[in-house]
Amino acid sequence: ISNNNVNSNKDCGIILFSSSTNKISGNNVSSNGHGIYLEGSCNDNIIINNNASNNFYSIRLSCSNNNNISSNNVSNNRYGIYLWNSFKNNINNNKVSNNYKGLNLEDSSNNTVSNNDISSNNISIYLFDSPNNDIIKNNISNNNGGISIWGSNNNSISNNNISNNDYCGISLGQYSNENSISNNNIP
Repeated sequence: ISNNNVNSNKDCGIILFSSSTNKISGNNVSSNGHGIYLEGSCNDNIIINNNASNNFYSIRLSCSNNNNISSNNVSNNRYGIYLWNSFKNNINNNKVSNNYKGLNLEDSSNNTVSNNDISSNNISIYLFDSPNNDIIKNNISNNNGGISIWGSNNNSISNNNISNNDYCGISLGQYSNENSISNNNIP
């Protein structure tokens, strides 16, 4: 699915349902309920080099595993990149800016979030009930809040540059235990 302009759809711009090994690339997706939505056992897909803006959910995965989300420009959405009940996905080299929540993981584990540029969001990265994720080598700046973790255990947060956030760089809330936080630059 490539090089499409997908605009102003009430529900979904691009949706995959129980569909695997697809490539979604080079699309301009804006002003939709869901920009790009993988729902229900969508595995081993590649979402790359898309521009997704002014959607409610920009890129959303639900019950979908082993996908690669990379090199997308995600801006001015309610939710930038949103995972629910999704496992072993790679989220890397995306530019995520001016969203209410930049990157949101809920009930999701064993995902890798790396080398993303996350700026000017209300909350940059939010984990809720999401254990065993790796958050590494991201640039997180000029957000209201940096990394916020609630009810999430055994995550690794390392080698991130976290700066100029209004509230805090890294926040751990209730029932967040045994997380490893190391080698981050938080001036």
